[in-house]
Amino acid sequence: LASVVGSYRALIDAYYNNTLTSDFASKYMKILSSDKNFFNIHLAITDERAVITAMGTYAQTSDCTYVEKIFKSITDPELTGADSKLKFEFISENLLQISYQLPGRPLPSKEIWVRVIQPNLKQPELFPQTL
Repeated sequence: LASVVGSYRALIDAYYNNTLTSDFASKYMKILSSDKNFFNIHLAITDERAVITAMGTYAQTSDCTYVEKIFKSITDPELTGADSKLKFEFISENLLQISYQLPGRPLPSKEIWVRVIQPNLKQPELFPQTL
């Protein structure tokens, strides 16, 4: 089972003359924790604050679907208390494509998220041992 656990940052497509020129990271993050909680976060760069825009729990139901039980959503308040089924696919090891249908909206939504990676850093020795 391909696990969706991880921290991700949304990618935004950049177009020039109706041609996709690049993808760049947005100010939105999604955290799907191993304890089955999820958080969507907006990073407001200008005033140096971050806002949790949606939160709840999730359950992965197959290799390509998971369901978010939304406790609170400030971006889509109509989803508060709802279950939202999402389809996902890993485009590559660190690129996650998510698609879903919001209630009352005619077209499905599709998002691309890039995994936020923690490099393997060697922990500095705070107190050198003297023997």
